[in-house]
Amino acid sequence: MAKIFVSAGHGGKQPGAVKGSLLEKNFTLDIANRLAKLLKDAGHTVAQNRTTDVDCLPEKTAQLANASGAEFFVEIHLNSFALSSANGCEAYYYKGNSQGQKIATDICNAIAALGYRNRGAKANTSLYVVKNTKMTAVLVECCFLSSPEDMALYNADKMAKAIFEGIAKTYFAVKKQETKPAEQSGTGKMYKVQIGAFNSRANAEKLAAELKSKGYDPFIVEA
Repeated sequence: MAKIFVSAGHGGKQPGAVKGSLLEKNFTLDIANRLAKLLKDAGHTVAQNRTTDVDCLPEKTAQLANASGAEFFVEIHLNSFALSSANGCEAYYYKGNSQGQKIATDICNAIAALGYRNRGAKANTSLYVVKNTKMTAVLVECCFLSSPEDMALYNADKMAKAIFEGIAKTYFAVKKQETKPAEQSGTGKMYKVQIGAFNSRANAEKLAAELKSKGYDPFIVEA
């Protein structure tokens, strides 16, 4: 089990990329919340920079992450470019961090399996949260908000699950123990239960007949 910090890029007064009515901050929050749930369900402890549409600048996010004691940090973004032909997913890790490179690669491969172009894992030393977090950090650019092709493929559940699957190749899910039904302890012997005694055999036979009609196997003995 690991402690993982999930960051939703932008938020509040910082919309991030904008394409018509589409705001990057809304997509990042949705994906981040879904990803956080998947990680929790897998047995990990999760901290987040925001769970609603509030301001959380990179400086604040890095501060929260460093104070959380998390082992791994992942931040969610959507890309944008002036040319709508730009498309695909990519993920940034801090240059020289081999674990970050592996997770970034695994995340990109998982997203690309959904049909997106794989732009790959990219080393970086300037992105604020990648540079200023103490733990291994990856910043994911899930797809291009500016690309009609990418947005036609977009599904929040599938995107969150793909990122989860990429992370899970390093931070494995913890299997929950199944509760087994209590085993019956017995010696193979049969035990009979007496439920009545009568001083009239006719009454005893009447009760026996009623029990037999209900599927029981009664018998009569003399006391």
